[in-house]
Amino acid sequence: MKYSWDHTIQHVNNLEKSIDVFGAHGLKAFKGGSHTNWGTYNALSYFGLCYIEFLGIENLNLAKQVEEPILFVKDSLELLPDREVFGRVALRTDDIEKAAQLLKEESLAVSDIFEGRRRNAQGQLIEWKMLMLEGDFEGLLYPFIIQWRDSDDSRKKNLMDAGAICPHPIGSVDISSAIFSVKNPAETASHWSKLFGFPIEHIDDQFSLLSVDGQSFLFQKGAANRLTELLFTTDNLAMKGRTITLGSATYRFK
Repeated sequence: MKYSWDHTIQHVNNLEKSIDVFGAHGLKAFKGGSHTNWGTYNALSYFGLCYIEFLGIENLNLAKQVEEPILFVKDSLELLPDREVFGRVALRTDDIEKAAQLLKEESLAVSDIFEGRRRNAQGQLIEWKMLMLEGDFEGLLYPFIIQWRDSDDSRKKNLMDAGAICPHPIGSVDISSAIFSVKNPAETASHWSKLFGFPIEHIDDQFSLLSVDGQSFLFQKGAANRLTELLFTTDNLAMKGRTITLGSATYRFK
């Protein structure tokens, strides 16, 4: 069993605005679909299998009535409309049952495994399993765990065939790092490394870095206690050194 960085949530009020802002900078984003049982909907932007999910509230009354422990729906209700910020990251696994067992052994509050589904813009049914981790570590919310119905190779092929994974207009661009502002970078990195098996590349009181299957999670000293920035690599010279700001979320290119 291993973990990969699957996607990152940004809570937004307007999906079209998110699509337009990314599009204005040469990045493809598109409407994903509706979570008809949860009252939310999304837009997506893929960088290989790692993607950004712009998550909004489509049906407020339904979202308020969700009984399953869908923490990112609860996050949306708490944050929106005032705070359009990054939410939780999702970690992908190939054995969610084993993941649940090991995380429970670490004395975490682990939800039952439950199924998710939505229909994409083409009407195709997308299915997955998830589990949620309640609570936080010194104020930083835990990731949630996801296992897709299809293998990585099969899913990537299907997403490419559907045009979801395709070259961005600006050219080559990939998500390289998630930057978290936390009280204690060394302690947070050590804790996440123990839980998820990510190797520690650097650790000190000011910033600590975990290797995440070719990408990285960087914890830097700060007061926000949340993910504040996504860092991208690109071969587009005009984009190098630029930032995109969407709500209170920052996307930086190097």
